[in-house]
Amino acid sequence: MKTYIRCAAVTGLLLPVLAGAFTPFSLSAGWNLVGNSDPASIDVAVRLNKPQISTVWKWNKVSSKWAFYTPSMTSAQLAAYASGKGYDVLTSIDSKEGYWVNASAALVISDPLDPPPTIGTTVTLMAADLVPGWNLMGSADKKTPTQLNGDMLSSLNAASKAINTLWAWDAASSGWRFYAPSLEAQGGTVLANYITGKNYLPFTSVLASTDGFWVNIGTVTAPVVNPPSPSANLRTLTFTSANDWYLKVSSSTAAQNTPATDGSTRYRFMNTAKAAGGAPYSWTTGSTPMRGADVHWNGTSWANCPINFENTSSAKDASGNTTYNYCNGRETGSSVGNTYRTVDISARPMIDVYNEALAGGNTNLTITSAASVLGSATFPAGSKVSYNTYGSNYLTSIAYYPGSSNLVLLSDAGVASGNSTSCNANPSPASSPNATLEQLVAINKGTPCVYGVNTVTGANGVTLTSGSRNEGWSSTTLSLGSLGSAPTYSSAASASSWYTTNTRLRVGFGAVNAVTFYSCKESYGGSTRNCDAIGTGTYAIQALGDGRVMTFSGFPAQFTAIDWSRVFVERAGRVFYGYQDKPVVGSPQARLNLTALNALFGTLGLPAFNPDTPIVLSLGSYSGSYSGTFMGTDSGTFSTTINPSGATTCSGTSTQSGAFLCSFSVTPTGTDGTIATVNMGITGTGAVFTGTANYYTGAVTGSWTNTGGAGGAFAGSRQ
Repeated sequence: MKTYIRCAAVTGLLLPVLAGAFTPFSLSAGWNLVGNSDPASIDVAVRLNKPQISTVWKWNKVSSKWAFYTPSMTSAQLAAYASGKGYDVLTSIDSKEGYWVNASAALVISDPLDPPPTIGTTVTLMAADLVPGWNLMGSADKKTPTQLNGDMLSSLNAASKAINTLWAWDAASSGWRFYAPSLEAQGGTVLANYITGKNYLPFTSVLASTDGFWVNIGTVTAPVVNPPSPSANLRTLTFTSANDWYLKVSSSTAAQNTPATDGSTRYRFMNTAKAAGGAPYSWTTGSTPMRGADVHWNGTSWANCPINFENTSSAKDASGNTTYNYCNGRETGSSVGNTYRTVDISARPMIDVYNEALAGGNTNLTITSAASVLGSATFPAGSKVSYNTYGSNYLTSIAYYPGSSNLVLLSDAGVASGNSTSCNANPSPASSPNATLEQLVAINKGTPCVYGVNTVTGANGVTLTSGSRNEGWSSTTLSLGSLGSAPTYSSAASASSWYTTNTRLRVGFGAVNAVTFYSCKESYGGSTRNCDAIGTGTYAIQALGDGRVMTFSGFPAQFTAIDWSRVFVERAGRVFYGYQDKPVVGSPQARLNLTALNALFGTLGLPAFNPDTPIVLSLGSYSGSYSGTFMGTDSGTFSTTINPSGATTCSGTSTQSGAFLCSFSVTPTGTDGTIATVNMGITGTGAVFTGTANYYTGAVTGSWTNTGGAGGAFAGSRQ
C-alpha cells in the first residue's frame, strides 16, 4: 500500500489556512501516518516547514488525488512539480484528516507559544466524514477499530455506508495494522488468522488523537444474498462391493440451509445400505433400520426420531461455536472442543485423498480394494474434504428399543432362588415379561443354579468340559453389557471351547437399593456362567412422564470399557432394557462435501445423493423378525422374517391344520413409507391375511379370511 500512496495520482481541494492551537506530535525517521484531530486546520508551510521533513502527502477523498508539500522547494518550484506530476499543492490539513510525513530524522512538532487545544475542543469521527472508497482520516475518538465500527455502524448503515477495512501504519516496525469487521464477525480466530497469514499487525490499543489511518468505505445497499443451496457431507462409508455397502450422509436442502429468525439452520441424516441380492434401503437413525423405532426421553416426553426428522444447529456465537439439537432432544451439545479443517481436493486422485484420510486416523471411510475400484479417478472442481475432530461436549438421553425382543423377562421364582428341582427341570420353567421394576428387583438376587460337571463333544471331535464350577446366572442377574465379540453357537459341534473369551457384566439386587456388580463367563451357547462379584453400588428409580426409569451408580472400573450405561425403563406394564450413551471423544472423520461424495459414489457404482430427495422406506427398511397370533374360526401363531436383501420367510402353527408354511410380503405406502401393507398367505389352506405394519411401533395388525366364511383377526409385532 505504501507504493500506492506514493505513486497514485490524486487531486485535492485548496482550503483556506486556519490558525489555531494544535496537539503536539512526534515523528520517527521514515514514513509516519499522522492525523489532525484538532478543530483547526494545520497550515502546512508554517507547521511542517522543518529541515528534518522531506515530504508531506494528503489524500483528497473527494477528487481521489494526492496533495504534495516539501520544504525543500520554493512556492514556484512546488507548483511546477505538483502540476507536472498531477498532484495538488498541499497547503492545509483539515480537522479529522490524516496525512503522511516522510522525515529524515526523528522530531517533535510543537509550538510553546501556542498551547494544545483545551479539553473538550477535540473532534470525533462521524458518518458524514467518510465517503465510499479510501479515506485518510484522523480522530480523537480514542477507540479501538472494533469500538469505532460498533459505535458508527447504525449511522453508517443509515447513510448506506459500511467500513470494509481499516489500516494504520506502525512506524516502529514498518508494518501495517489491519482490521476488517467482516472477518471479525465470523468469530473465533478468523481475523487473527488472516492477519497472521498476511504478515500484518493487529490493533492492540486505541487509535490515538495524533494517529492517521486509512478507512475503506463500502456502499451498503439492499444486500444481495445468494440463495442458500443444498449441501451434504459423507459421515460414514463402508464399501465392500457395488452390491454390498453402507453409508451415512447428513444434508440440508436450500430451505433447510436458510437461517430462521434466530439464525438457526436445519439438517437431516440418512442411512442407506444394500445387501447382496437386494435393493438399496434407507432409514434415519440407529445402527439398523429397526433401531429407528428407539424411544427416548427428551426432557418433557417420550419420543422417537421420525423419518426425515430435521435436526437444528444454532447460529455461531461470538467465539464461532454452535449448539445443536439432534432427534428432538435425543442428543444435545455444542461445537466447543471440535476442530475443522477444510481442504480443496479438486482434480486430485481419489485414491490419494482416501489414503491421506486413512493415514490421518480417520476411520469413517472404508473401501475394500480401494486402489483397484478407485483406479485413476479424480475429484471434480468444487470437491472438498473436511477433517473433523470432536470433543465430548454433549449430553445424551435415556432411550430404549420398544420391540418385544427387548423385554426384560421375569424368571421363574424357583430358578431365580437356585432351587435344584427348578434349575434342572426339563423343560425349564417359563419366563414372563416383567410388569414393574419392583418385580425385577425381587427376583434377581444373585443366587445361581449350581450344576455338575458337564461334558460335550465340540468341533473336530474335541471334548469340551464346563469344569467343576458350572453355575448358571442367567435367571438370577440382569445384563449390564458385554466385553468382547467372540461368537456363540447353537450347537456344541461348532465350538472349540466350553467358554468364550467374552465377559458378561451383570447386576443383582440386595436390600434398600443396594446392588452387586458381577463379572461372568459366557458358555459356547451364550448363557451366563460363573459370576464373580466385582463391586457394589446402588440403584435409583425416577418417574419420567408416563414411565419409570432405573439407573445405577458406583459402577466398577470394568464398566468404563463400555461407551453406554444400562438403564431399565418401565412403561405400559412392561420393563425394557434401556441405555444412555456416555459422552466420549469421537474418532476423527474425513467428510466429503456434496460434489465430492457424488463423484465418489459414481466411481463406486452407488446411487447419486440428492439433498432434496426425502427418505422413503422400502422393503429392506422393515428388516427384522416379526411374530404374532391369529384368532377367529381358527387360531394359532406365526413367525416371519424380512432380511436386509428383501428376502422373507414365514411359518406358523394352526389349531386346525398344525404346522404350516406361508408367504409374506410388506409393501411400504404413503409419502414416507412408515405404514406398510402386509399380505400373508398360508400354503395349503389358502387363508389370506391382509393388514398393516407400523415402522415406528413395529405393530402388525389386520384380518384374515378363508373359503367357507372362515376368518378372524391377527396381531403381531417386530421382535
